[in-house]
Amino acid sequence: MSTNKSHFSKKEAIRQGYEAVKKNFFLILKILVMLAFVYTIPNAVQKSVADNGNLFIVIGILIWILNIIVNMGLIQISIKLAQQEKVVIRDIFYTKSILTFVVASFLTGIIVFAGFILLIIPGIYFAIRLQFSTYLIVDKKLGIMDSIKTSWRITKGHTWNLFLFGLLLFLLNILGAIALVIGLIVTIPTSGIATAYVYKKLSE
Repeated sequence: MSTNKSHFSKKEAIRQGYEAVKKNFFLILKILVMLAFVYTIPNAVQKSVADNGNLFIVIGILIWILNIIVNMGLIQISIKLAQQEKVVIRDIFYTKSILTFVVASFLTGIIVFAGFILLIIPGIYFAIRLQFSTYLIVDKKLGIMDSIKTSWRITKGHTWNLFLFGLLLFLLNILGAIALVIGLIVTIPTSGIATAYVYKKLSE
């Protein structure tokens, strides 16, 4: 299979992310409020039944599944906004390919962890090359190995640019945190959409 030759501009990706946030700010605000409830209420319920071991475990498993569904939903929303497609609140809950998502995430996690055990640099390298495997599961409905292989393929030749891009997003969110934390309401969605933009650019 031929090497992907698509390139991306870090500046353009962040600009696209910011423009999408501006255009959909109130929708994003609603999603953030919903996320606050999604993450806070189940954890509060779990703490309230801490004395009941079995119930505590069952609720913990349900919270774990809910987190996976929401993580997939956030990827779906980021991709849609990056492509200027319509997003609705219910997109936050993505229930397809859950098992594929979990197994692929587990496998990539093992690979990245092994890289960090060997040396720090291989771990960072593997994390960069495999970062879009979950995007491919949500967006292209690929299987476990296909998503991992495809992420490896589309990031080939872009490792250094992706590393610098990730560093820029990290610094952007640091600035958001400095701005009385309120800035994170803008910088975190901007980062997510910018990353989805880069994914779509490389997967063309």
